[in-house]
Amino acid sequence: MKTIVIVDDREDNRELLMAILADRDYRLVQASSGEEALKAVGKEKPDLVIADVLMPRMDGYEFVRELRQDPRNAQTKVIFYTASYIEKESKRLAKACGVDHIIVKPAEPETVLQIVDDALGERSKTAAIIPTPEFEREHLHLVTDKLSEKVKELERLTQQLEQEIVERKSAEEQLLRAQRLESIGTLAGGVAHDLNNILGPILMGAEALRCNATGEQAAAMISLIEESARRGSSIVKQVLTFARGVEGERVLINSRHLIDEMVGIARKTFPKSIEVTGEYPEHPWSISGDPTQLHQVLLNLSTNARDAMANGGSLTLAAENLEVDDNYAAMMPGAKAGSYAILSVSDTGVGMPRPLLEKIFEPFFTTKDLSKGTGLGLSTSLGIVKSHGGFISVSSEQGRGTTFKVFLPAVQVNVAPTQKETPRIIEGNGELVLLVDDELNIRRVTKIALEKHNYRVLEANDGPEALAIFAQQMDSVSVVLTDIMMPYIDGIALIRALKKIKPDMIFIASTGQDGEPRLAELQELGVVNFLSKPYDTRKLLTVLESAVSKQLAPLSKKVIPGTQYRPVARSFSP
Repeated sequence: MKTIVIVDDREDNRELLMAILADRDYRLVQASSGEEALKAVGKEKPDLVIADVLMPRMDGYEFVRELRQDPRNAQTKVIFYTASYIEKESKRLAKACGVDHIIVKPAEPETVLQIVDDALGERSKTAAIIPTPEFEREHLHLVTDKLSEKVKELERLTQQLEQEIVERKSAEEQLLRAQRLESIGTLAGGVAHDLNNILGPILMGAEALRCNATGEQAAAMISLIEESARRGSSIVKQVLTFARGVEGERVLINSRHLIDEMVGIARKTFPKSIEVTGEYPEHPWSISGDPTQLHQVLLNLSTNARDAMANGGSLTLAAENLEVDDNYAAMMPGAKAGSYAILSVSDTGVGMPRPLLEKIFEPFFTTKDLSKGTGLGLSTSLGIVKSHGGFISVSSEQGRGTTFKVFLPAVQVNVAPTQKETPRIIEGNGELVLLVDDELNIRRVTKIALEKHNYRVLEANDGPEALAIFAQQMDSVSVVLTDIMMPYIDGIALIRALKKIKPDMIFIASTGQDGEPRLAELQELGVVNFLSKPYDTRKLLTVLESAVSKQLAPLSKKVIPGTQYRPVARSFSP
């Protein structure tokens, strides 16, 4: 069996040659450097050496020269395996070292095998004696040339990278502008409607003045024209400001104003079959942000909500204040504990399946026809929110609607300090809680919080597993905390099944999707304890304590569509 030593500083190159030669009856030895190869040659006495040319510390030429210094290796056959050094000068220097065969990377396996067979089949001969000064001179010249080529290539790649960075920044700016223009297109119909309503009085007033109207009538017509013109100017200015995208300046924004303005736009431009409402707390927290960009986020989300309600429905835009603790943040990707002003957009449209929710923020992903959307809206919105230090959550159920929540770091200013009561410490009495949720992270943080406050926890990741555990532990379980939306068996079906086994069992229903039909189903089952995701530790313990003590935990109240704004101070909404 013949022995071959493979020398290359790159492991992938060595492994490739090993794979190509594996089917032949050769003994293969690897070396990662010229120094290591010299030791292998002295030990293995190989029939052939396949050596890379461009290696650190000792290149292929220096390796062969050192190899030939030992008379015992004068007839050892060598093949150069290289992606460079194939010029006439390189081949001449290789031949002077006694290297007659060169494999040029990349090479087909058949080519490699043929060259190896040819080299091993040749009659051994003593390599020519290398004139040291001439070799040094040619070798130094060759290496210098190659280093110069590498430096030029590095400079070229650096320039290319810099150009790509510039082009990417430019592309991002164009992406934002393209998406903004797309949003303007969706408003075009509504804006045209409003402008036509404004131009009508102007034209009629001008005709009345042309008929020589005098006195109070003329003054009234002039006032009407002036007021209509001002309204038209205001609308045009609003559209131009949005189109030009004057952005970058951060100012203090009241979240109530953002909701008010978007509600006004939606009511004017969306179909009348969609009822638009707004809600916010009495003292909403402010946001430090770019008004143009945040308007764009709300417009994108509202436009998507409109498109999801082709046959009409309800659109609710809301603002709320929320203190996010570590437990809450652990349930939300990208979230950090702190004070947040939340802007939410909820619809009663067609909803989205869970697999789709994982893709909606990808650039150019869209479920709309090509003529109706580019798939830039949500990816652009996410980028804007992240640039403001915030994050977005989304919950949806097919046939029941979707809720987007935009969390933005709050700036609490001009608010009189309130006396905070020391919160009562809520502890359990060792009650056993069956926790059912298909989201591992939610189960994990909820279990930690409960066990820290003297509760015991059994976990189940879906309905079937919960049924199996409950059948064995029903006498020990005090309360079942279950998610509503789960695969296989949803939360409501699970509750029905468990109530048949143990009618007096106490349940807490948890979900991230608000929906009156779902609440009605729960109430019909006698479930009165409701926990909205994401929840913090205090909310969890409060609802659990209320459930265990058989006290009613209050259900969230829904604003009746079509009513005027009214203060709604809620810390949690699904």
